[in-house]
Amino acid sequence: MNNIQTDGKTDASNPGYLKYTDGTSTVWVKATGTAPAITTTSLPGGTVGVAYSQTLAATGTTPITWSISAGSLPAGLSLNATTGVISGNPTTAGTSNFTVKATNGTGDATKALSITVAVVDAETPTIIAQPQSVTVKTGGAATLSVTASVSDGGTLSYKWYSNTTKSAGGGTVISSATGNNYSSPTTTTGTYYYYVVVTNTNNGVTGAKTATKTSAVATVTVTDGTGIENVSQATGLKAWIENGTLHVGGLTAGEKWSVYTISGTLLHQGIATGDPATLNATSLQRSVYIIKSENKTVKVAY
Repeated sequence: MNNIQTDGKTDASNPGYLKYTDGTSTVWVKATGTAPAITTTSLPGGTVGVAYSQTLAATGTTPITWSISAGSLPAGLSLNATTGVISGNPTTAGTSNFTVKATNGTGDATKALSITVAVVDAETPTIIAQPQSVTVKTGGAATLSVTASVSDGGTLSYKWYSNTTKSAGGGTVISSATGNNYSSPTTTTGTYYYYVVVTNTNNGVTGAKTATKTSAVATVTVTDGTGIENVSQATGLKAWIENGTLHVGGLTAGEKWSVYTISGTLLHQGIATGDPATLNATSLQRSVYIIKSENKTVKVAY
């Protein structure tokens, strides 16, 4: 053999021997040292857009050269043949299956591995405090509130809905209600249902930028402002305000009569000495008042 190329490469047909050839003739020389044994058994997952770096490990005589013998790494990652470091910035979600090969002057070894690359979605909000059901008299305050949080640095927004049934879905959006509090109208007696959808928006994540959470349903029950239920509006009782004086007609001498705010607070109570009975109204706020006498009630606006 002339001009033998002493490349010292191993060959699968003769494990543990180095192959020397001049192109036409071959000499096999028993190799010294220890062939590689890959000790890496698995690789951690990665995240789209987040830097990734993991070092493959093997025992055996150095130097050891690394390569991919089958399959492929996730898009955006590469293998350093000298150091065995897999690094880069993954660009596509999914699982990539591949085989790594470790080679030295004595032999080589392979290992099937995989890397799963995921995306990070906006975090779903956690509702800490749900809107609470309330019962109020007409004209009273019925404020609903929700407390929510996220830990991914996103921004929370709120959208309130009204519904005709006690259901957290299919309601009508209240366009003006965009905060974590909502004041329900209470001018009309009845039962009303509300819920809120909390949205987390995080433009810094690699996956879905928004995530939502729907609250429980809150019931607002609005009752008669006087606190007296099932009393019909009297036809024999009337009230009006004129020149700063509240007049109540339809009373008889000695008959008790009372004035309430629309939320049920007693403002005045007296006994009629004539018809009409009167009350100085200059201190009253502009509102609606309830006048009651025995089983008769009437409303007056001021």
